[in-house]
Amino acid sequence: MAPKNQSREARERLRLYQARQGLHERQRRRRVRDDVVWAGALVLVAALATGSQLVYAATQDDDRATASASATGTATPHAVTQRDRGGHR
Repeated sequence: MAPKNQSREARERLRLYQARQGLHERQRRRRVRDDVVWAGALVLVAALATGSQLVYAATQDDDRATASASATGTATPHAVTQRDRGGHR
């Protein structure tokens, strides 16, 4: 009965080997899927951060332009030169 016993052991080894291969393949696909999801999330966060910075910068420029256009009667400071300080040229 040795050949049948060996045959049964060989089938069992083959079954375990194929189960390990299947597990390994599923884990590999899972890692690839997770990497793609995380890369997409990273791109989304970067796009949102960039977009929010651009919107913030655009609204700040508009506020400054509105504030300077509505200012009336303000004197502009002149540049201080060496002569104004009593120094030499």
